[in-house]
Amino acid sequence: MKKLGDFHDGCLEGFWVDDPVVHIFLKIGCEKTDGAERFAIVADGVAALGASDFRKGHIILDVETKTHEELTSEDIRLLYDVHEGEAGQEQCSKLLQKAREQKLAALEVTPSYGASFIILARSFELLDRRDWSGKYGSRLAATRFDLLRSLGVLRSR
Repeated sequence: MKKLGDFHDGCLEGFWVDDPVVHIFLKIGCEKTDGAERFAIVADGVAALGASDFRKGHIILDVETKTHEELTSEDIRLLYDVHEGEAGQEQCSKLLQKAREQKLAALEVTPSYGASFIILARSFELLDRRDWSGKYGSRLAATRFDLLRSLGVLRSR
């Protein structure tokens, strides 16, 4: 297991799913309105995602990654809706074996308060939010535009 950045007492601000990519937004200095350091983790080749207890004011204990060799049955249970009992154990073993064969890694955001978050993907990239915005900001804007148009909020001319 490898600690990713120093996000202790930081905030999980949210995430954006742009399948097969997921963008996870983090902030160091939650109490600050000015001067907070903002980051994005870009997960590519996402196979599964588990998130719970999202609420205002998430506080991070730590952010860690695991290689495919370090994945456990517990990680799989957090990522997938696995059945109980013997059938669930068999399902969990198959999913764990598949993740290891595909050399997928996990990223887990462990909370002090609020949201728990775990994601299984091919790769993870940590970016300063400005760098992320330059690389992915136009894609987010286009996605928002398409969503608003599909909801009838915006009309095509």
